[in-house]
Amino acid sequence: LDQLTYAGRLHLLYAGLSQADGVITVSPSYLREMLAPSRDFPFFQLCRMRQAARADTFWGIANGFDEQRWNPATDSTLAANYSATDPAGKRQCKHHFLQSLQLEADPGRPLFAWAARVYREKGADLMAEAVGPLVERGVHLVLAGRGNPTLEQSLRHRAKQFEGQCRY
Repeated sequence: LDQLTYAGRLHLLYAGLSQADGVITVSPSYLREMLAPSRDFPFFQLCRMRQAARADTFWGIANGFDEQRWNPATDSTLAANYSATDPAGKRQCKHHFLQSLQLEADPGRPLFAWAARVYREKGADLMAEAVGPLVERGVHLVLAGRGNPTLEQSLRHRAKQFEGQCRY
């Protein structure tokens, strides 16, 4: 029962923090912020207790992005490699990507990608309205996400209206 209580009361957040195999935060800087001694809120005290007991299982990741794994200069899954100093392969990657989505392969057109949870709070309704004006200005659009079924259907409908230039 001690593993479920904090300050003499049932505390499920404490139980989760103390019993989890690992704890991941949204970024390394947020992890440091959470563990700062100046943070006096009980949640942060719990985090410091957890980190002191099992520091090797408390991580801050940069939104899940691993710069070594997802490096376009070395990624073998890309159609071509490229870097900031040698961007030559970027056009080939864009061409391959557009073809894989059955979008018109025009290297001069900008490509916008929108990946989000499909809810009004995330601007899905605004994105559905923006599809037409963006495509009319010569933009390729790739939309990805799940959420509100009505908004998903709206995005699908808009992508279908501009088939060849927009994909959901």
